[in-house]
Amino acid sequence: MRASKEIAVKFIETGRLSLGSFNAAFRQIYTTIKDTVEEKKEA
Repeated sequence: MRASKEIAVKFIETGRLSLGSFNAAFRQIYTTIKDTVEEKKEA
């Protein structure tokens, strides 16, 4: 969760993400990180 938040904040700071699209983008970021971690655990 913390990594997702930090990535989203960096995207906002760099202008790649607006506050209006934060909710959807955060879910995508979180899901991507979660899936990656789960893949690594299975390997």
